[in-house]
Amino acid sequence: MALPFIIDAFTAETARHYLEIIRLTRHQYLLNGIITSHPWLRLSATPYYLFFPILAATRFHPLTIAYAWFITSAVTVFVNYFTINKIFDRKTAIISSVLLAISPAYWWLNHVPDFFNYILPLTYLLLLLVDLIARNKVKKIWPVFLVIGFMTTLHASALMLLLFFLGLFVYWKKMTVKESVYSAIAFLVPNVPFLLVDGQKHFAMTRDLFLWIPYKVFNFATGKTLGVSHAVVADETLSDVLNFFKASIFPDRFPFWLGLVVIILIGGYFLGKNRNRWEKVFFCWLGFGVLVLIVHKNPPFHYFMPIFILPIILIARIFSRIASSHAGRLTVLIVIAVIATINLFFVFYDRPVGSYVTYSDQLKAARFIIDDARGQPFKLSRIGRFDYYPNQFKDNYEYLLWWLGNRPVSKANLKYTVVEKESKSGKMTVTVYKSD
Repeated sequence: MALPFIIDAFTAETARHYLEIIRLTRHQYLLNGIITSHPWLRLSATPYYLFFPILAATRFHPLTIAYAWFITSAVTVFVNYFTINKIFDRKTAIISSVLLAISPAYWWLNHVPDFFNYILPLTYLLLLLVDLIARNKVKKIWPVFLVIGFMTTLHASALMLLLFFLGLFVYWKKMTVKESVYSAIAFLVPNVPFLLVDGQKHFAMTRDLFLWIPYKVFNFATGKTLGVSHAVVADETLSDVLNFFKASIFPDRFPFWLGLVVIILIGGYFLGKNRNRWEKVFFCWLGFGVLVLIVHKNPPFHYFMPIFILPIILIARIFSRIASSHAGRLTVLIVIAVIATINLFFVFYDRPVGSYVTYSDQLKAARFIIDDARGQPFKLSRIGRFDYYPNQFKDNYEYLLWWLGNRPVSKANLKYTVVEKESKSGKMTVTVYKSD
């Protein structure tokens, strides 16, 4: 049985990952990794190899990634405490851990478990490594780029970290020729599968990726906002950015302009005096990441993963300074209690109707097909939202049918069509039609 808050956590990209990973059961090598929104770019297959033993241990249960992430997210709160306590102090660590645990943005990750989520726990490892370098306890910087290399196998947005930390280490005068070579090798190691498949195509993906950056800058400079199909779309970048800052503290149903309140709070603190080195790093890291995504335009929420924890930590830092007196501690306690009450209410009692068919409804449809087909070969098609992504939501049912023992084929007389549509109440429903 699925936990209530991840009952709709079997989405299209999850099923596509599963369909790729199960190829390893047929002793096939995987070089192509995670699919991106750009048809010409696929990331390294490294996460598929790392996650295969976990899937095998659960007998390839469809909610494996969802439950694995739920466990990881719970542990991450404690990792946050340990890391922030080491970088700042115990007070900031406690406040940031509480804010992280009650953050609507953090709870959102449990509804969309995916490989990009794991950028978050890797960020803490990154922080610990950089902290050791900053305090001159470690002189080698290549482990930082090894971690960033793994992050880029999870989502291409992590490339912003490569640029930022290159600049940071140059500024700190840590980037020697020797360390530059070691760092380049370390970054490339997790991306070896990507390089192998790209090398077969004369490094076309690498070339297009280098061209994509100036292409995005040019589009930004000319005021164009292009979608995946290169058609001009509405520019919603401002609301996307404000929604990210808002979601760190406030529920989704609250107005997006509250993100501006969070930005003003953080910006005002930055303009104050006596900011330590880590506070400056966090401000610059956050500012650089937001700037990159503004230039990109219309960034989906998960594009913010490389800077996901920064607003929460900086707000915790502000609250920590306020809580230096008895009255300040009482004020912070009341504010956090109010935020927690509001957020938990929306998480458990006022959950908005989702735009996806739930896992349980998908499973019912798949079991109906299995029972009706009685072992016969059959074709499968799917009609519903997001049809502009080829096969993407059909993959959900294809994987479930494989897991239940009868995967659809490309040629068969028997055909099932899964139709997903929105009911009058706003809930997504699924109906299966049969044709011979």
